[in-house]
This record gives sequence, C-alpha cells and structure tokens, in this order.
Amino acid sequence: MAPHWWALRGTRLPSPATLAAFVRACGVADADAPAWLEARWRAQAADARPPELCLSEGRDTRGDYMNAVAAQVPCAEARPPRTYLRPVDAASANTPYFIEWQHPQHGPGCLTRRREGPGQDLLEPWPWKSCDATRSYQHFRIEPVGPTGTRYRLRLDGTQHCVGLREESTRTGADVTVEP
Repeated sequence: MAPHWWALRGTRLPSPATLAAFVRACGVADADAPAWLEARWRAQAADARPPELCLSEGRDTRGDYMNAVAAQVPCAEARPPRTYLRPVDAASANTPYFIEWQHPQHGPGCLTRRREGPGQDLLEPWPWKSCDATRSYQHFRIEPVGPTGTRYRLRLDGTQHCVGLREESTRTGADVTVEP
C-alpha cells in the first residue's frame, strides 16, 4: 500500500481505514482508536454542515406580527444589525447577557422575548433605553452542550426555555423563538 502523505499535510480528510492504520502506526492503543474515528466523523460532518448561521433582522414568517424580529441567515449574507452579547452586570462573574443589536438606521437595541400577543415567544429588538437589568425576559445565559464543549445554547435566564427556531426550520429567514 502506498503511503498517504496527504494525511499528514491536512489537505483532505483521510478515509476511516487510513486513519485507523495511521493511529495504530503511531502507537495509539486499539481501545482508543474509536475516539479518533469519532473525531474524524465530527470533522467530516463539519465540512458538510450548512453555512454558519447568524442572527439578523427578519419578519414573522407566519405574518402574524408586523414588527422586526430576530431571524437566522447565513453569516456571509447577514446585513446589519450587528449582534453582540453584553453582560447584564459587568462586575459579576456569573452574569447573564443581553443580546444587543446595533442597527444602522434604528440605533442600538436589545433582543427581548415577546411575552404575549401574536408575536409571543419571538425575539424583538427593543430600543436601547429599554434594556434593563430588572427585565429577566431580556437576559440570556450561554451554556455548553455535550461533552466536548464546542457547542453552546442560549437559555432565557431563570427558565427552561432556550433560543431556538420555530418548528426547527433550517431555512434562511426562519424565526428565532424562545421555546422549551
């Protein structure tokens, strides 16, 4: 079998068989080989994943709510507003975050969970002066998901609700919601 020098250059992902042979040749115990194959699978899945998604301005896809709301778009297509995380209490090490929007026409704002009406559970930008440390429906925590710590979720502070996508949609423009 010809040597696979490209496996060392990182120009493409080695096949599972090549990776298994390579880690054995490097002295990895047979019991540890499945972990290497799992890492290869994760790398392959990352290569095939749709574009990274960002929060941007959108509209309620059901047409029930007319104000701007948060929606998902590929990051390469994201237009202002820009999205940032800002600590609710910068002096605290264990603080939740505001999801801050910087909109070029409307100015700064704070994504806020709508608690009632036709836009209930959508994230709506409120004017900056409305961001308030006493409004828990504007506070989000960043939590690691899974054992590797490479994925995260945004949880509405003090609840079992997280930021998600209405009906688990993966399409551009899908509504961002707060849901169980």
